[in-house]
Amino acid sequence: MPPELSSPPEAVKVVETDEREAIIFIPGIGRAWDDPVIEGVARRMATAIDRISITEEAQTHVEVAELKYGAEYKSKMFTIVKKQEGTARPLIDVFGLDYNSTLVESYANRPLFVKMPLLAITTVDSFCRLLFRFFEKGKGWKEKLQFLYGLLIAALLFAYFVILIFAVVAAFQQLWKTPAPQPNASAPASATNTQRSQQDALLIQQSQLGGATFEGLWSRTKNLSGRAWTRIRNISNRDFQALVVLMAGLGFVLPTKARLKENISIAATNYLCLIHYLRWGESSHAIGGKLESLLEFIVERKPRYQRIHIIGYSFGSIVAMDNLFPMGRPPIDRFKRIDTLITIGCPFDIIRTYWPSYFNERQSVSGDAMKWINVYSPIDVLSSNFADGGNDQPFEQARTEGIGVKVDGQILKPESIEFSERSHKSLGVIDILRLAGFKAHSHYWGESPKGEITCFHHVVKSMYKDTPVLN
Repeated sequence: MPPELSSPPEAVKVVETDEREAIIFIPGIGRAWDDPVIEGVARRMATAIDRISITEEAQTHVEVAELKYGAEYKSKMFTIVKKQEGTARPLIDVFGLDYNSTLVESYANRPLFVKMPLLAITTVDSFCRLLFRFFEKGKGWKEKLQFLYGLLIAALLFAYFVILIFAVVAAFQQLWKTPAPQPNASAPASATNTQRSQQDALLIQQSQLGGATFEGLWSRTKNLSGRAWTRIRNISNRDFQALVVLMAGLGFVLPTKARLKENISIAATNYLCLIHYLRWGESSHAIGGKLESLLEFIVERKPRYQRIHIIGYSFGSIVAMDNLFPMGRPPIDRFKRIDTLITIGCPFDIIRTYWPSYFNERQSVSGDAMKWINVYSPIDVLSSNFADGGNDQPFEQARTEGIGVKVDGQILKPESIEFSERSHKSLGVIDILRLAGFKAHSHYWGESPKGEITCFHHVVKSMYKDTPVLN
């Protein structure tokens, strides 16, 4: 039965054992990974444990506790509890590492017109790098074409934004101009101009004489409203088109609730910060410090955890690898306590396509003692099977020698597990045009825990086979 977020009945006896384990979940980038999302991960794992457990009568649920750690960081702990034969046994405590605010803080509050030039430069650089390395090892040619296509769409969106800015400026200038006077058919144009000048002078004189009196204010109000109505009546089709462009452009400029502006701003921020992290290590030390603080808190908790695991999804798997196998510095000894690393949708292959030496010259304190499980989808263009040629080819035929993280002169690579929700394992032309390869990156589990089959079924089976968790 699916796990519920509730406490066990009072009649159930809670039994604390020395077999309790901890999981640090490191999410991806690009969305709000708040407490309900981490809770969903715990509930999906509880569902998988409930269905895979050897004992059919066992039931699971999730409990919540507030906690603080490190430099006043706040988080919640989600405990998976297994109820069996009148006793409730806490199995796993799930902690979440929210690093997104730390990663994007340098660009999050900058205006969109400041981010867009930086995004344009970064997009062009990414496009050129991928184009020049198109025939190099790493991703397959289909996946590289999908990346080029995605970057092209981003470039077109940037071009649209630039054109829209110029259109807004031109629209302002056009609407600001005073319309040319229409000559009267019964009078010469010079007479009409002279008459209009005299009327304007008379209005100015009346306004000055009226001063601050009610009559003067009323006269000026009627004059302004009359001229505005005349302007509206004489508006041309060209002016109307300019007004439409102006109104559309205000959706980018003004702080409205328009989703387009918000989505473009978030995407620009995330992509800039992601590339800067990978190229120059920007914010990497701050994120690593937050992970170390959480790990220190978990190691010091009583009773002592039997095993500690890290689950990294998407870019979160890169954060995990960069701290378990850092470059230029040894990791702290606390990482010796990490028993298993699970990477889901890990963008290892595309990163080594752009930067072939990114995962070289790493250091570690765990080495071969740590188990590494990698979950990928054959249609997910961002995930990796740690082989050359792409995810959609048979894994037993792929070249895997020398592909992994080079740690202390050795190559570490994971045990790769395929997770697919489709009967076929490759994308057609229509799928590529619909960006299905990028959309599949979010298909490892659903939006809300509803008891569906998820990648955590594979994770739980690999992590806890022949352990008390499934017994």
